[in-house]
Amino acid sequence: MKRGKRCYFLLLFFILVLSLNTFADDTTCQYLENKPYTKNTNLFYQGSTYLGYDTLEIRNIKQGNSTSPMEFKVYNNYYQEVNVTIRYMFNGQQQSVQVIIPFDEYVLVNGSSSPGLDEDSINFIITTSNLESRFLPITFENLSCKECPNGTGILCLNDGMPCNISSECGGNYCLDSYCSNSSTCFNQDCKCESNEIQCPDNTGCVNKSYLQLGLKPICSAGECVSGYIDSETGNCITREGGVCNVSSDCESNSCVRNICSSSSSLGICYNNDCKCAQDEVQCLDNTKCVKKDSIGIGNKPLCMQEECKKETYCPLFFKSNKCISYPYLNNVTGLCDVHPEISKLRSKRLISIIFGLLVLFIVFMLFGGLKIIKTIFKGKEKINEEAQMKVEEIEDDVKNKAEVTEEGADNAEEIPKESEEKDVLAMEIEKLNREMGNLAEKQKKKNKI
Repeated sequence: MKRGKRCYFLLLFFILVLSLNTFADDTTCQYLENKPYTKNTNLFYQGSTYLGYDTLEIRNIKQGNSTSPMEFKVYNNYYQEVNVTIRYMFNGQQQSVQVIIPFDEYVLVNGSSSPGLDEDSINFIITTSNLESRFLPITFENLSCKECPNGTGILCLNDGMPCNISSECGGNYCLDSYCSNSSTCFNQDCKCESNEIQCPDNTGCVNKSYLQLGLKPICSAGECVSGYIDSETGNCITREGGVCNVSSDCESNSCVRNICSSSSSLGICYNNDCKCAQDEVQCLDNTKCVKKDSIGIGNKPLCMQEECKKETYCPLFFKSNKCISYPYLNNVTGLCDVHPEISKLRSKRLISIIFGLLVLFIVFMLFGGLKIIKTIFKGKEKINEEAQMKVEEIEDDVKNKAEVTEEGADNAEEIPKESEEKDVLAMEIEKLNREMGNLAEKQKKKNKI
């Protein structure tokens, strides 16, 4: 009895190992399909109790051929000898053999040298007391790798394997070139590239940071260059402090100097900083920048005194290191004007210049200036007198020559020549007068200096 139980457990262990091996082979395919089949099977009972194992076990079946006969072995796994009739079909004919098989031994059944044995027809009629064999049709599971598409002979791809179309996958989904068993990527990992980002619903990958403001992303804010989406429109936008072109680019709907400002302070630069250039100044209301030193005198600036052009004052003798320069906004007129301090200094400088010239003139007069002027005028009078005398002499000479009647023709030719000499002399006198005038003018300018 104990020996029979030991054999029974050994048989179970053997069956379990075979099952595990079969299962291990099947698990290479994630997706299996069951193709059940029905087969007449020997079931063994002790009384009314099903034993659950092959009391008589068929092994080593060999079909007959030209060199060897058909044969198979029947082992006795029962705890005692079994009296049994072994039946089978061979070439369509019912065959049988009656034997007694001792415990833990076997009998060899053989026949003709031809392949005519129907292996599924072997059954037993047991005459041993309280032991029975029933030859019944039993349905067995037949798990095999699923075909995709069905009937093509092509095995389905497991989840996570590369694919081209969904019909290749056992899970019926091909997402971003990988098989999955749902509408989301396998293991929630879409295997995105370094320049991609995975959609929040895990359905695929999209390019990241490529959509400009105002465009609508497919699934993620990461597609936007700004990294943000308007909750109402679904378009890419910029938050406070981000770069913008128009107000609609901003979540706050306020774009000031290409920076999104706060929605609570529309039109005001973000953080009250308009980021003005070096040649600009920020308005006191923090809304814009304006150019320094750009508005001329008499014109109105936009918002700041620094917009007015600077007026410069330098002391005499061009001491540039002591020059001062100020912009100034007249609070009364609201226009750019000259700084009061510079106006005051300019007035003082003008008075100093006038006073200096006056002193120079007085000194000039005291140290011979008047005498020089008188000499100039006397020289002019003397030249005029000499010229007048020369003119009178010519006139008298012309008159005397005209009285000579015998030499009328010759005198008539000389008279025009003398007249021409008179005209030349008059021109020389006029030229001399101009030169005297220029000399006097130069002397005046020199006296002023």
